[in-house]
Amino acid sequence: TPLACHSGKRSLLAGMTWKFVLASGISVALAEHKGNPGIEHSGCSQSGSVVPIPYVPILDGQFVNTAELYDAWKATQGDLCDHLPNEEENKRGKEELHIGDYLMIKWNFESASTFALDQEGEFNRPSGFLRKDFDIFINLGCKFSSCTEPATPLGSGEVLYPVELNVELDTGVEPKLRYDTWIVPVTAEEGITLANPDPDFPARPSAMSARRYAITNLALVTEREIPFNEEDELGNVCLAVGTFIATIYPEIGSFQTKVEAYKDNGYWDPETEQLVDSEATYQSIMVINSESCANIPPGSILEDTVSGVSQILMVKPPPLSPPPPPLQPPSLPCPSTCVPDCAGYATCISTNGADCASRYPSKCFLEDGNLGQTGCAKFSECYYPCTFGNYMNGQAPPVTTSCSAGCSEYLTPDCLPSKVINLEPPQCPGDCLNVCAGFSKCQYLKEPDCMFKFDMKCSTDCAQFSECYYPCTKGKFLDGRPIATGPECSSACAAYLGPQCSPPPDPPCPPKCFEMCRSYAACMTSLGVGCEALAMTPRCYTEWKDECEKYYECYFPCTENRHRPRVTGSGSCSPECASYLVPNCFPFTVSKDPHFQLPHGGRADFRGENDAVFNLLSAKNMSMSVMIANADFRWNKRIVHGTKMSAAYWVVRTLSNKVIRIEYNTTSLGAAIYDEGMSSPILLADEHSGELIRSNLHVKMEGKNKLRVKTEKWDMSATKSPFPFPNLNKGKVLLDVEIVASYDADSDVVAPHGIFGQAYDGDKVAVDGAVDADRGSLTTTKAQAEGAIEGTWTDYKMESKFATDFKYTRFDAASAKHRDVSKLTGLHHVYSGTQKVQKATSIAV
Repeated sequence: TPLACHSGKRSLLAGMTWKFVLASGISVALAEHKGNPGIEHSGCSQSGSVVPIPYVPILDGQFVNTAELYDAWKATQGDLCDHLPNEEENKRGKEELHIGDYLMIKWNFESASTFALDQEGEFNRPSGFLRKDFDIFINLGCKFSSCTEPATPLGSGEVLYPVELNVELDTGVEPKLRYDTWIVPVTAEEGITLANPDPDFPARPSAMSARRYAITNLALVTEREIPFNEEDELGNVCLAVGTFIATIYPEIGSFQTKVEAYKDNGYWDPETEQLVDSEATYQSIMVINSESCANIPPGSILEDTVSGVSQILMVKPPPLSPPPPPLQPPSLPCPSTCVPDCAGYATCISTNGADCASRYPSKCFLEDGNLGQTGCAKFSECYYPCTFGNYMNGQAPPVTTSCSAGCSEYLTPDCLPSKVINLEPPQCPGDCLNVCAGFSKCQYLKEPDCMFKFDMKCSTDCAQFSECYYPCTKGKFLDGRPIATGPECSSACAAYLGPQCSPPPDPPCPPKCFEMCRSYAACMTSLGVGCEALAMTPRCYTEWKDECEKYYECYFPCTENRHRPRVTGSGSCSPECASYLVPNCFPFTVSKDPHFQLPHGGRADFRGENDAVFNLLSAKNMSMSVMIANADFRWNKRIVHGTKMSAAYWVVRTLSNKVIRIEYNTTSLGAAIYDEGMSSPILLADEHSGELIRSNLHVKMEGKNKLRVKTEKWDMSATKSPFPFPNLNKGKVLLDVEIVASYDADSDVVAPHGIFGQAYDGDKVAVDGAVDADRGSLTTTKAQAEGAIEGTWTDYKMESKFATDFKYTRFDAASAKHRDVSKLTGLHHVYSGTQKVQKATSIAV
C-alpha cells in the first residue's frame, strides 16, 4: 500500500502495513548549555550509541502473537517509549523469538560520555545534542553483525514484517521507508518481497558499504537538533518504537538488527556510482556542548559514527508436512546440451570407466530440473547403450536389449551423436582468471548484484570457471601445489582449473594500507563496529578495500597493533600472513636494551652512554629522544653488562604553533606535560587521567604503564616493561618504545632523521647495523648501530632532555634530503612479501 498523509499522521493503510504514528514526546527547544554549576570543571570522555531494544509484549500471561492481542495490549499502554519490558518480554524478544510473534524494537540514543570525576556516569553525563539533517540507517535483519548479508536468502532478505512505527512528535525524527509496499510470503519457499521504491530515501554515505546499503530498508532522519543529558543530567532519548511480525526463520537461526549514523563525508551517486563530496560538511551527528568539560570546547564533534547492534535468536518452527507426490511426473525433453557436456560421462559409466563422476560436470548425473538446473542423468543412462557413440544420421536408435523404446524416444532428435564429439573434459581458458576471479568470489559469498558488477562472460564462456574457482582455491596462492579436492571442490573442478587458472602469488602488502588504515584494520578484527571513524582516509573502506583486504585479515592477529609479525601456534597468524606484512606493514619498535626493528626491515643494537640523551626521531615539528642508563642483568645463566632506556622525551610544535614538552620515565608515576606558557606541568597518572589535546597533539595514558603520543603524522608510545627473565631481575624496569609514521614519511620533503627516523629514506632497502653476538657467561655490550646510521653514534647525543638541535636535526627545517644509503657499511638487503619473518638473534645490547 503506498505511503499517504492524513491529518498530521504519516500512515500506511490496510491490514499488515506500515503505520507511522506521531505521539507527544519530549521537547527539543535547545537551552543555552552552560554546564551544571554543581559539577567541578573536569575532563570528559566521549562515546554514544543508538541501542536497539527488542522485546515481545505480554498480555494476561500470553505473548502477543495476533493482531487482536496486539491491539488489546496497546490499549493498555500510554507512550510506548515509556514501556519498560520485563525479563520475560526481553528474553522472548532476544533469545526465543517465535514465528508470528509481535516483536517491538525501541531505538534509544544513549550517551556514554563521562566526566573524569564520575567515570561510571552514575550521577551526571556531559550534555550535548544530535545534529539536524542526519540519517540514522537501520538494518532490520542481517546474517552477521557486519550487516553485509541478509538474514535469509529468500525474497528481499527481510525476516521481520513491519506493522507500525511510533515516533515521538517533538523528538524531531522523520521515518524514511525505502519501499512503500511490503508483500507477505504465501508459501514457505517464498520470502518477504518489496516494491515501489521511494526516490527520496537517503543516499548511501561514503563510509557505508554497497552490500550493507543494499539490505537497508529503514532510516530515521533528524529534523532538528535533539538534546541529550540536558544540564548534564542523566537521561536517554527514545527516538522511535517499531512493531514487527516475526515472519521468516533466518538462515542460521539468528539475525542481527543494526543501527548506524555516519560522518558526513559525502555520498555515493546511485546513477554514476561516484563519490560526491562537494557539499560534504565533514560533521558528525553527536556533539558535546557541556561547558563543564575542561578538555572539550562546547560544540565539539566527538564520535565519527554512532551505532548499535542487537542479536536476536529465533526458535525453529516445526517442519511442514511435505506435499503429496504427483501421480505422474511430467515428461521433459532431453536437453541438447547434454551431448557436448556429458557424452564422455555416459560412455565412461557404460564401459566401466574409472572415476567417472569426478571427471565430468555434476549435471551429468543429476535429474533434469534437480536443484533448478539442467540435468542429464537419463541421457547418461541411455546414450551409449543406444548409440555406442556412432553418428545416427538423424534416425532414432533401434530398440534392442540394451536400448529401450523409452530411451530411443527420449534421445531423438536432440541428443543423438554428432559427427565429431570431443569426449575429453574441457580446460579452463586462461583469461577467465583475470576477468572473473572476483565474480566467482562474489557468487560464493552470495553478495548482491554479482551479475551487474562483472563481465557478462563470467556467466557464459567462463561459467564453469566461476563455479569452480573460489570454492576450490579461496583465492589463495598455491605455490605450485595441486588444487585439493573436498566437499566444495570436486576432482572435475580441480582438473578443469589446472595451473593456468590457479590464483597468482599475492603482491607485497601495499605500504598505504599500513600507513593510512592501521587503526581501522585493528578495529575491524577486534571490535567490528564504528571502525570507519579510525581510518585516516575513507579510501580504507571504499576504493582500497579490495587491495587492502589481506592486510586487514593479517595485521592485528600477527602484530596486535604493537609488534613485529609473529606466527602463532593457534593459527591466528599464519606464516603466509607474517611474511606478507614484512617489510611494509607492521609497527617498528625499539625494545628492551635498545634493540632496533627499523623501517624497511633493518635491525641494529645500540649501547649508547650512561646518563646521556640520544635522539631517536627528528622530523618537522617533532623530536623524540631517550635517556640511556647502564643496566646489569641476568640473561638465563649469563650476566650482561648492558644498558636500558630509562626515560623518553618529546618536543612537539602543534599546528597552532605552540611548543609542548613531554617526559615519561621508569621511576615516576605517570607522565609530565609542559604546556607552553604554563608554570607547572600537567600530570597524567594513569588511564583515568583523561586525554590531553592541544591542536593536533593527543597525549594519554593507556593503562598504568603505557604513554601514547600522537599527531596526524606520528604515532608513538613508551611502555614500562620488566627486564627479560623477570624472576632473575626482580624490580628492574625499562622502557619499550614504538614509533610509527602515520603518513608516507619516505616521501616527506623534510626527510626524518635520528637513530631510528633516518631509516625512512625512500628506497625500501633494509640496512642492518651492528648487533651484539657475544654469548659468554659474562658479557658487556658494545654495538652502537654502526653501519645502519649516518656518521657516528655520538652525533646523536643531545645537550639536554628537551633539546632539538644536533648534527642531523629536522625540527625547524623547511626541507632536508634523505641520508646517502650508499655510504652505509651495514648489510643492504631488500625484503619481499614472500620472505619469512626475520627474528632477532640477540635481545641484549
